[in-house]
Amino acid sequence: MFEFISDAKNRLSDVQANRNFITSLDYVFKGLVVTGLGIWIASVLNIMFIPPLLNLLISIALLFAISRYASEDNVKATPLYYLFTFWTGLSLYGLLYSFSLILTPQVVISTVMMTLMMCAVMITLSLIVFSYRSNAKLAEQYMSSVYYYGFFVIVGLIIFGCLASSANIATFMFVDGLVTTGLFSVYLMLDTFKAAYMVEDAPHPILTAITIYLDILNIVIGVLEVLASSEIDDDLASSGFQKVFQALVGVLMPITLGAYLVYDAFFGKRDDGDFGAVYNDGSGAAGSNSITRAQAYYTGKSDAPVVTVDSSQYDGSLMLGTT
Repeated sequence: MFEFISDAKNRLSDVQANRNFITSLDYVFKGLVVTGLGIWIASVLNIMFIPPLLNLLISIALLFAISRYASEDNVKATPLYYLFTFWTGLSLYGLLYSFSLILTPQVVISTVMMTLMMCAVMITLSLIVFSYRSNAKLAEQYMSSVYYYGFFVIVGLIIFGCLASSANIATFMFVDGLVTTGLFSVYLMLDTFKAAYMVEDAPHPILTAITIYLDILNIVIGVLEVLASSEIDDDLASSGFQKVFQALVGVLMPITLGAYLVYDAFFGKRDDGDFGAVYNDGSGAAGSNSITRAQAYYTGKSDAPVVTVDSSQYDGSLMLGTT
């Protein structure tokens, strides 16, 4: 057990040293705060409705400007990011107000806070799960397929929403909320994995922050849709789908993930290069003279391994065990 705790510290040490990822999380947190400020100002000014086309055009324009300035590493990207999150808050107030009419303001606020906490837990768990090389390789293998098919799922939801009528609005909200919550939860974990462990050619921290920020917002809206649908349709509230969703989110997922982590801690396969970085002698693979970060963690002890590097043969290669 003590070995697992020590190894966990070593696995996550690279993430702690990844300044781009830490900066991205800082932007996400501040962006959510600015969004909350935008929602509050919209409530004070009673901005109940923003034309969808206007909202779409302004959002796309801001995202395009942020992407352009961030790719050029221009300082203008930062204020534009906060402007985008503030505008998002203004446009979200009308939607949240509609949810508060179906539910209650107290339920909406508590649901938003609990969902944000759930997203923080998912980010933390993704850092732990994908710190193993086997899990990271599995994510890299299926990541492009998840994004590809997920795009068509989102398009299908948009078409489904356009065809929905007032008679089946509760069913649409339930299906849309359920799929949105599940899809963007997967996106959140994969985007966290990319930002934390796939450090080669990493994008600007603001671009990573926008991706994670939008994942979180979609999860929040999805959860609110599922809850609101049960209030609109009493039959839907008592249906098996609603009970399955509540059991899945509230019971089965935490228990399953916790059991997996315990199993992986004591019985998971570990290779020599599983933990942190592997510094080699220039051959590109860990050899007899290699030292892993798990070993380097004990450099302050008397029995710490001593590594001698011949600078004349060193080619500057560095292999990250978490990628």
